[in-house]
Amino acid sequence: MKYHILSVLFCFIAISSFSQNVKWENNYAKAIESTRNTDKTLLLYFVDGEDSGTERKIKQEIFKADELKSLTKDFVVYKIDVNTKSRDSKYNERLISSYNYNRVFPSIKIAVVPSVYAPQLFTNFDDEGIKAFLDTLKKL
Repeated sequence: MKYHILSVLFCFIAISSFSQNVKWENNYAKAIESTRNTDKTLLLYFVDGEDSGTERKIKQEIFKADELKSLTKDFVVYKIDVNTKSRDSKYNERLISSYNYNRVFPSIKIAVVPSVYAPQLFTNFDDEGIKAFLDTLKKL
């Protein structure tokens, strides 16, 4: 019985650590503070829930990609869902105005870059677009 419990516990830990490829921040103030205190780059992930197929592809091929796993220590990801009302809604609307003023969803913006280089808003998530996004992250 003890071995059965240990094996179940081990499987649970293995599955949960595998699914945590990206550290998501759900509070805008904490996301900003994390980037300031650690020199990490802020990724703003804009969604509206309209294109679930592309959003699913982004999660699978970007946020769970092997290339990103080695880079996640350098990034804080803040998801902005325009259809979700929260205490951060006013900040989210400001971020959309500043970084996604054409309101293209889904999209990703590399927002706080500790260098002079400021990449564009990424809105193309076919295979070439995903490769370009990951290549840009590697260059930072």
